[in-house]
Amino acid sequence: MKKIVFITISLIIFASAGLKAQIVDTICASDPFGAYTVQGYSGSTYYWNVTGGIIFNTNGADSVEVHWDPTASVHHISVIEISKNGCIGDTVKGSIVIVNPPDIEVFGPDSVCRNEKITLHSSPAVTYDWSTGDKTSSTSIKVIGDTTVTLVADNGCYIDTVDFKIKALPLPLAAFSVFPTTIVPGKTASFISNSNVSLFHTWIAAGDTLTDHSTIVDYIFDYEGYYTVVLMVENKFTCRDTARRQVIVREDLVNTITPDGDGINDTWELDHLKNYPDCKVRIFDRWSGQIFYSEGYKESWDGTYKGTPVPEGSYYYIIEYGDGSDPAKGVITVIR
Repeated sequence: MKKIVFITISLIIFASAGLKAQIVDTICASDPFGAYTVQGYSGSTYYWNVTGGIIFNTNGADSVEVHWDPTASVHHISVIEISKNGCIGDTVKGSIVIVNPPDIEVFGPDSVCRNEKITLHSSPAVTYDWSTGDKTSSTSIKVIGDTTVTLVADNGCYIDTVDFKIKALPLPLAAFSVFPTTIVPGKTASFISNSNVSLFHTWIAAGDTLTDHSTIVDYIFDYEGYYTVVLMVENKFTCRDTARRQVIVREDLVNTITPDGDGINDTWELDHLKNYPDCKVRIFDRWSGQIFYSEGYKESWDGTYKGTPVPEGSYYYIIEYGDGSDPAKGVITVIR
């Protein structure tokens, strides 16, 4: 949208006086019109001359309108006053500069990963009005979906409007499962990607970045503890997502005792429970229910109930670790 501006420049000229002023006017090429006025004696006649333009309504008046050639960069205008007594004043000259500022442009990425924050920049202008509400030469937005950002700017000659379209690229979805669900130190655990992309995978286990970028990787944890496994995936648009899972590595439980007094495997030894002082251990039989309970597992179960040896057979246990993790459940067998 263009704006038409007539600029009035006053030249103070008196007949037979010396040169009083020089005009410098700036005209937009999109609206190459100018209006000029001089101030002289009453009854004087004025002779205007221009190069690169056409004068309207001269008739010796003290004002003129000029349509300038918009293709040139500099034009000239001059005026001479002759008083009613025939006295000739000095010639007053002016320079007219034609400016043609470029259309407003917006710079920035036209496609980004969804939920990414970007900054857009405008080419130089006098005023800025972004659809985001910003009034400076730049604006920042978070791209949630396909969107259009509009800039209305004044480049000094006309109002320009730019619609900048941004495409939101799809994100991958990172996910993975762990096998087996109970991880034992020194034994292989497998991580299986369930992500919706297969272009690029990066695995991090126990702080180690794995060199295998496939959808299935194996890893051995040397010690008990809590470990974070991280999977980072990247799709064909280089958009990324990350999945994290905490895995628990614990010693495998012995599931058989032989309480025959030979000093070998007479009690149910669970040495790893020393790392879980708040644990609770329960053992049940098929008939009377709970036959053993311990908090902290300070004494190992010796295959008795109230001091009496239990019969051979299978018994069920529940171990609560007291750390918020899922309890361990299973069967322990007594052989005599």
